[in-house]
Parts: sequence; C-alpha cells; structure tokens
Amino acid sequence: MHKRVTSFGIERTTMYKLEPDKVSEDEFYLLFNGSLFMPFSKPPLLGTRNFCMETFWNASNPAGVTLPLVCFSTPLEEAGTRYIGATVSRRSMRRRFAWYSAYAVFLPVLLLIVTITMDLSPAVPSTYLKPNFGVKGCWFKTDQAALPYFYGPVAVILLSNLVIFLLTSRAFAKHHNKLKDVSPLDLNHSDFSTSDDWMRLGTVLGQPLPVHQHDRSPTQEPLINFNQRLKKYKKIFRTCCLLSIIMGLSWVLEVVSWAAGAGTAVVSVWSVFDLINALQGVVIFAIYVLQQPVRSFESR
Repeated sequence: MHKRVTSFGIERTTMYKLEPDKVSEDEFYLLFNGSLFMPFSKPPLLGTRNFCMETFWNASNPAGVTLPLVCFSTPLEEAGTRYIGATVSRRSMRRRFAWYSAYAVFLPVLLLIVTITMDLSPAVPSTYLKPNFGVKGCWFKTDQAALPYFYGPVAVILLSNLVIFLLTSRAFAKHHNKLKDVSPLDLNHSDFSTSDDWMRLGTVLGQPLPVHQHDRSPTQEPLINFNQRLKKYKKIFRTCCLLSIIMGLSWVLEVVSWAAGAGTAVVSVWSVFDLINALQGVVIFAIYVLQQPVRSFESR
C-alpha cells in the first residue's frame, strides 16, 4: 500500500507533499476524527478540508493467481475420458469459466483482506509480522514481511503452474508422436485408439478438429491438409511454451531478486528484470497480435 498526503495549507494557496521518510519535519499523524496532526508545522492541526490522503494497494497478486488458469483445463480433461468423442457443451464451458473467475477473484481478495487486517487492525498484536505498507516507501517495510504476504503466495502459484505446464507438455508429446506418422487413409480406417489420440491432441491445445469424415473419400482430404493440422498444433504449442516462459520467467526472477536481496547494492541489476516484468503486456501483444495470420487479416 502506498500512502501519500498532500497538504493544501491554511489558505489553500500552496500544495506540497508530506514525505516523513525523506524530511523529518514532515512527520504527521492521522487522528480518529479525520484531522491531520503535524507536530513540526504551523498550524500543527489541519481539518479534513485542508489535506488529501491517497491510498494505493498493490494489485500484483491477481496477475499471478490467474497464471495457472491458462493450462488448468488440459490435465483436467486428460485425466478423464468423458470428453472423448463428445463436445463440451456451452453451458459446461460457462460453468467452468464461472469457477475459474471465482478462483481468480476470491484468492486475491482473501489475501487482500488478511493483509489489510494484519496491517491496520488494532486487535492484531504488534509481535505479529505485519506488512507495514507505506512506512518506508510504497512497499513492505521489510523483506521478512514480504514473504508471507506476497512472495510466498507467488512462489506457490509459480510451482503449481510449472507442474500443470509439464503435464500439458507430456500430454501433447504423447499424442503428437502417435499421430505424426499417420496418413489420412490410416486415420479413416483407424481404430478408436488413433481417433482418441487425435481428439486428445486437439483437447490439449484447445482447438479440437473433426476426427471421422467417412462421408469423404481419402482424395478429398490430401496428405498436405493432414500435415497442416499437425503443423498448426505444433505452432500453437510453441506459442504456449513461449508465453509460459515469458510470463513465468519474469515472476521467477522477481522472487529470485527478492531472495537475493534486491533493494540493496544490486538493485540496478534487478531493475532490468523489473522492466521486463512491466513489459509483459507488450510482449503478449506481440505474440498474439503480430503473428502473420492476424497481420494478414488486418491488412485486408
């Protein structure tokens, strides 16, 4: 949390920011009646109309919490067989999206409530490890406080996302290896196992394609179309790998920089990784929007 207090002065003709961490005479206390007491200023007491206080809560945890949602449905569907040979209904997809949204919102809100309670509630003993936002800056007062309220949850999320990504990669490799040497003629006369692999390969990457096309002859579906499907799947998988590395690596480096003591003498080194983390949106835009098919569609 970041607290910033701006005083307008008694005549409201001047405006300045109180920074007690930089200027000792800017020390201030917010009273229960809403007034601001400044022992080294004249007048020392300001009413509610003579100052402005802004409070900002860090919102990085929701971004980290949503990382596993990209891959979570894949091992879930891989573990069961009820999706084989059938399509997922729109109602089921909406229900699943509602659960994912509730998860992505509930955990950050829960962590926020716990953090606010620990930081501001007078019922919490001072011996407990409190976040102490805004005491020395726009972040936690100590690195020890950042562990349970930020970096600890982020590390758990990153670990779970890594496990899910490995399960997804294993599923893709398993079914892709079985299908890469299959011809369209083999597919039309295949047993359920081959069709199973083809269906699951589409499920892994979220873009299932029709398996059985017995109403067409093999000549209507040339080998090049079959290979194009596999190439398309491989391209999607490469994009997923690149996206996972970009999103995951930046957060891993964020945790590593904290563990290595960023904020001391090596702060300039880790600032580069902070910049990379801040540019995630630009990189994701480049991955999804600047692809050749999207650029070709835009140029029409």
